[in-house]
Amino acid sequence: MFTSRRCPAAIAQAAAHVPVRSHLVSFNVTLQPSLPVAPASPRLRAFHAYWRGLAPAGAVPAYRGFDVVHVPRDLLAFLLLLEVLDGGADFRYRVVGTGVVDAIGRDFTGETVSEYRHRHEPPGVADGYRRVCSLQAPDLYQGTLESVGKGFIRYERLALPFADDSGRVGHVLACFQFERAAG
Repeated sequence: MFTSRRCPAAIAQAAAHVPVRSHLVSFNVTLQPSLPVAPASPRLRAFHAYWRGLAPAGAVPAYRGFDVVHVPRDLLAFLLLLEVLDGGADFRYRVVGTGVVDAIGRDFTGETVSEYRHRHEPPGVADGYRRVCSLQAPDLYQGTLESVGKGFIRYERLALPFADDSGRVGHVLACFQFERAAG
């Protein structure tokens, strides 16, 4: 099992070398683990660099090697941890960071994505989590919080896979960047 003990400064330095996209994408972009991921947000670039440091290049990190103690503090409030149910048929929100709760307006820890989606979430978000599982690759998604009555807030979400002991994706860790839409 390979785990990273990189300090936040090293993660920030690594994130500085991740390519930056110069425009917003209004659809999901799923990339293989070995391909560059280019979120617009510095927070998501740091999140991706942290994740890449948990396993050798091209490999999906093992969930067993994940320790929240080593996640850079400035990311913690904006994380979601999802448990994969029935091979990706559904997901359970195991951890919802306080920054996500504040942006959305409620804590949905313990709910399944299907329970939450019927009230608030466009289907494309759950489809992105399923792609993370089936492709064992990151999924970058951009949208707005219109479904919770906050269309003036746009967000970028990067969802990353973690493998269970069988090598399948058993957990998905996602990080968000929220901002008010211009105008």
